[in-house]
Amino acid sequence: MSQGMAYFANPGDAKTLKPHLRRQARRLGKEPEAVITDAGYGSEENPACLENRGAAAVVKYSTRRKEQGRKRREDKFRTENWEYDRKGKYYVCPNGKKVTYRETKKEKAGGGCATTADRYECESRGYCRMKKQCAAGPGTGARGGTSGCCG
Repeated sequence: MSQGMAYFANPGDAKTLKPHLRRQARRLGKEPEAVITDAGYGSEENPACLENRGAAAVVKYSTRRKEQGRKRREDKFRTENWEYDRKGKYYVCPNGKKVTYRETKKEKAGGGCATTADRYECESRGYCRMKKQCAAGPGTGARGGTSGCCG
């Protein structure tokens, strides 16, 4: 078992994982088989990057504690709390409308790793009496990057 340590001027750990992995691969002569990190590396991009490299990964993400809280679990405007129909590929929003899968987009994140985001669209496509609450902030709206079921 090898371990590596590196120091970077950039205080944000999330952006230093890729250069650290490259440096360790050069030093060891091979890609790491497994990587364990703390919450500082818990960006959306890093687990995807490790998966693309074929490394087993344990990456604690920084919002884990918040995501397990009761307030979040009971928030009816968070898509993870919506009913999902796998066969029809749609969610049912708090207003009872279908929010249907439209496409998967591949995007390149700031550090260069590719991520994917599923885009969903609400059947109302405009007026909705709950639009203000639904499209209010991060984590609301259909999973994978839309800004609200009505947004």
